[in-house]
Amino acid sequence: MNSPIQWKTESGSVSISPEHGRILGIEVSGHQALWRPAAFDGGWNIGGERLWIGPEVDWFWQRVGKPDFSLYQVPADLNPDHWTVTRRDADSCRGEIEVSLQSAHRDARVLLGISRTFELIPASCIESRGGLAFRISTSLKILDGTSGQPVDLWSILQVPFGGSMIIPTVGSHVARDHFAPCPASEFTSSPGLLELKIGGPAMFKVGLAPHASTGRVAYARLIGCDWLVLERSFPLHPALRYCDSPMDLPDTQGDALQFFNDGGSFGCFGEMEHRSPALVCGEGPQTFTESTTTRVQLLPEPGYLAWKAGFAARSFSGMTDHLAGMIQAGIAHPGFALIDILQPCISFNTVNTFKWYKERCRDIAPTHNPSDWDAAMKVAFQWDEWIPVGIIYKNDRAPFGSHFPACAQGPLAGQAVDKSALSRIIMGYA
Repeated sequence: MNSPIQWKTESGSVSISPEHGRILGIEVSGHQALWRPAAFDGGWNIGGERLWIGPEVDWFWQRVGKPDFSLYQVPADLNPDHWTVTRRDADSCRGEIEVSLQSAHRDARVLLGISRTFELIPASCIESRGGLAFRISTSLKILDGTSGQPVDLWSILQVPFGGSMIIPTVGSHVARDHFAPCPASEFTSSPGLLELKIGGPAMFKVGLAPHASTGRVAYARLIGCDWLVLERSFPLHPALRYCDSPMDLPDTQGDALQFFNDGGSFGCFGEMEHRSPALVCGEGPQTFTESTTTRVQLLPEPGYLAWKAGFAARSFSGMTDHLAGMIQAGIAHPGFALIDILQPCISFNTVNTFKWYKERCRDIAPTHNPSDWDAAMKVAFQWDEWIPVGIIYKNDRAPFGSHFPACAQGPLAGQAVDKSALSRIIMGYA
């Protein structure tokens, strides 16, 4: 392997191998965000971020039916050594590859031209929370192939065990399984958000349709008292066809997002995967280009303080007067307020019991200045023999509603409606 390119910033570094068409590593504050094998054996699995071509069932599975990894083979033309470097600058590089794919179980083939451009994003272009960021622009062109055969771009980031995929969604959605069912204990679902744990012995893969995704996904892993967050933004086209579906659902709209937990079979890693819409040989556009943005940062915990919520407090359900006071203070605060209420689980938690909390919860020292963010972070991290309760942080930032003059007279629901103005608006569309 040729020496990789190293992009270094104040926050960390990015290691790129344009000869392999991939990112090899991302380091922030001394912590590696991507998975790498302990030793490189010359095969496809060298870790980092890579590009494959879908649909998976056509080019990788040697037989259709129940997934059997003894019948799974990475196409030779997707070997990472085949890229040709066409540009290598201080903060950007570009590689190209020609890929020929043949289905093992039906009469289908494609010949593709692919290019990838990697660009470091300057710190001045990253919003205030910092970290490091880069952009990847990938182009796909069908050069030849079986008429009607779909293909897509399949971008994959390999991450170490021990974190969670944070997946914002449009409304409430359930991811669908590709292999054996994902264990229920690994998945948390709520309106607008899915959380998937990566680690453990189960091998599974789940996918999410393009209409359910927001075009953003993150992998968060606890490092000491901080969170190492790997975030990727990618384009979505819900109106177009996506071509990678579970083998038992071949005629459904394909996935835009997929997540894989290795379970220790190939090296103790997880994968954050996203797909492009399909190109179809001989039908419609024969080229497609997409750009993705990836950012990695080390964020302090608790999250509500790291994001500087306007009001943050903590109380204990066994301190009823104190809790009532915190709720009243939160209601009185102009803007967003978050109160962390500690309460024991009497059914399953035999460690953090009512008695355990009662012995530890104590008022924050009266000398604490809740407008001091650094002091608030120190208080929030105290969690052992003494758990501080009270107002941890408070700022005077103008609330969101103050930016809208219409809200100055109170909630819109309580304001009178100017029916004549409404009639004029309606008539404007007549």
